[in-house]
Amino acid sequence: MTAESAAAPEQSKSDWVRVAIVVVLTLVTWGILLLTAPTLLYAICYLLALVAGVAIVVYPQVGIYVIALLLIGQWPFNLFRYLGLLTMAASFTYLLLHDKRLLPRNPILLLVGFFVFAILVSAIQPRTNVAMFSILVAYIANCALVWLLLVMADSRQLIINLVRVLIFSGVVVAIIGLVQWRTHFVWIESTTANSLVYNAKTFRGKTGFDLQQWQGEFRVDSIVGTPDYLPIYMQSLAVFVAFSMVRQKRWSLRLLMFGILLLFAFCHLLSYTRGALITTAFVVALTGWVIDRKRFMVLAPLVSVAILVALLSWTPWRERLWTMLDFRSNEQLESMNSGAWRLSTIPVGLEILSERPFFGVGIGQGQYSWPERTYGVLIPDPRHAEPPPFHNDYLGVAVEMGIFGFAALIVLLVGSVYYLAVVSRQFQRRGDIKMADIASALLVSTLGIAAAMALYPLIANCKYIWFSFGLVAALVRYERTLEPLPVEA
Repeated sequence: MTAESAAAPEQSKSDWVRVAIVVVLTLVTWGILLLTAPTLLYAICYLLALVAGVAIVVYPQVGIYVIALLLIGQWPFNLFRYLGLLTMAASFTYLLLHDKRLLPRNPILLLVGFFVFAILVSAIQPRTNVAMFSILVAYIANCALVWLLLVMADSRQLIINLVRVLIFSGVVVAIIGLVQWRTHFVWIESTTANSLVYNAKTFRGKTGFDLQQWQGEFRVDSIVGTPDYLPIYMQSLAVFVAFSMVRQKRWSLRLLMFGILLLFAFCHLLSYTRGALITTAFVVALTGWVIDRKRFMVLAPLVSVAILVALLSWTPWRERLWTMLDFRSNEQLESMNSGAWRLSTIPVGLEILSERPFFGVGIGQGQYSWPERTYGVLIPDPRHAEPPPFHNDYLGVAVEMGIFGFAALIVLLVGSVYYLAVVSRQFQRRGDIKMADIASALLVSTLGIAAAMALYPLIANCKYIWFSFGLVAALVRYERTLEPLPVEA
């Protein structure tokens, strides 16, 4: 018997001892939590969290999958933040134990670093300081998500699996949205629920249906927190499904993918979100152009007319479409059209920016910097209700982080699109169509998000944006680990 064969049983025995110790400690910990839990439901939640925590500590990749699964929901008790901290700590330990680089060279990580620097600079001398620390932590956590995906999503299969988990998560969220459509439940971490709690005086006597309806139709937001965000998630994930559908050889899988697209589209429309209709039209057109330009040129006019006729025949959406065309301003805040409101806020934002052009008013402080003349005209009186942020991320970032922050955001978006185009072409040259499609779909999705950012404040709260940046970084890193392609003559 060789020394190696004699050592093998000892190593196996040692591994089993470690597993036994982990299982015993887990059961003991859960027993303590069970005794202190107020209800059996809490005890079950404790057990699930404990098992997930142990799995993440042992296998940090599990944490990446759980993050992808829970990415497009708003969760109570800072669940997502704790999940991210645990996964990052486990990943950091994993990298140290396996002697891997903590900061791989990557252009996307560098661009994110510039944006983080702009965030920190804006926090040095802010005009106001309302909950700035928590906002700063949230931003840093979002940026850290990019690092996490860069260092841990280091294989082709893991990247593919993450995209699949994202799509599965979107399907679940859409199904929950259909349930909400019929039951009118209000998610506990939604904007509506928070408004009813924190602005109780303003909305006294109001219900969730009162705040979340249009023309008597309940605006679906599932578990994402607000009806404005749901269609943005749907349009972003639909791109990946569309690319996958056209590559399928089996008709059964094609029909499944088509069904998912219909589910996303229906859930999108149930949100009754006007701005997302514009960005989704842009995304659909760009997706068709990238997949098959010739067929797109033939089908696009016919499909566009069919969709327009369908929307005009749907009474609530017919009214929504009309309000999109009505940009007449009104001095009464309650009756001002949202398009007119967005246009009216642009000169106000530029005015604030001109007062502090380089460092901005401070991260997260834009909504507390409205001039007093806008009270009751563009925003509710801050003494009675929380003032809204600018519904234009480019303007909002410029106001809060100054010109430097605005430039950092633009460079990050442009750099991501550029590198996605590069790696997509490289994967195509290698014959790896699946990875080329993922890169192309992510490119279209990123452009769609960039368009949506002109209509909604997304950069601080939409975690999908930062997950996308992380996927871009992971794709660039993976492609660069492959054998160099021969130089074309």
